[in-house]
Amino acid sequence: MYAGLTLVTPPAGEPVSIATLKNHARVTVAVDDGMLGGYITAARQHAEDYTNRALLTQTWRLALRSFPGRDYVSTSREWTSLEQYYRWNYIAIPRPPLIAVSAFTYTDTSGTVFNMTQGFSALMGNYLAPDLNFEPARLYLPFSGVWPTTILLPGSAIQITYSAGYPSFSGVVNVDTTGKILTWVSGSVFDPTMAGSFIDVAGQSATVQTVTSGTSLTLQNGIAASQLNQAYTANGVPHSIKQAILIHAAHLYQNRESYLVDSDFTETPLAARSLLDQYRNFHAIQEND
Repeated sequence: MYAGLTLVTPPAGEPVSIATLKNHARVTVAVDDGMLGGYITAARQHAEDYTNRALLTQTWRLALRSFPGRDYVSTSREWTSLEQYYRWNYIAIPRPPLIAVSAFTYTDTSGTVFNMTQGFSALMGNYLAPDLNFEPARLYLPFSGVWPTTILLPGSAIQITYSAGYPSFSGVVNVDTTGKILTWVSGSVFDPTMAGSFIDVAGQSATVQTVTSGTSLTLQNGIAASQLNQAYTANGVPHSIKQAILIHAAHLYQNRESYLVDSDFTETPLAARSLLDQYRNFHAIQEND
């Protein structure tokens, strides 16, 4: 039933900043900032492909040839048991974490386009119910529902457009006289997931020690002290993934081509892959084919 997966809109930013990478790689000059930004993007794309995840918010389109249980390759399968029903009553959405489905369409042989929307009615072909507790997330049929019986146009007749990725945060903060206490002024309030990860304030990168509340947090390393109304950015990408991106991006900066280790050419540092392994999602292709 799987036909293809297309990136419609890439993320607007990156999980780590150039300032953070420069701290990590001990780069003190600005002349290579553009190059460093490119290496961050390349490392992020590798991390997404390796883990089969979406990191920051992006839009994807999943194309399917048929609904679950109706691949039309052999005889059309019928739900003759609960086991079959539970196998074919959902569609798994690649590249978690899923944020929202913006469109679900299918086209019949006459070219007529139909829509499925979120809801809990069992009316045939009308509704589906997202479940974000699975990874990857699943689009379920409502109880006792069945997939549309319309004869589909050959090819990628089913198109599911959705957004995915970890949350991003941005706003304005005040910095106290120690350079370690941030007080929220406007924008996104501080999120607990920021603790232990990076935050950028006025172009300076720092690590969050604790999030005291939605309006106050403490940094591990201080930044320029006593600043009012400074812009900040952060995101909920797991810290290990950010560290893997930093390691990989620094490696790309320091090694402009493949390098030799024990008679083997190595492209990606082992440390980066090890950090990413725990986040690998192996359901990259529709799992109920």
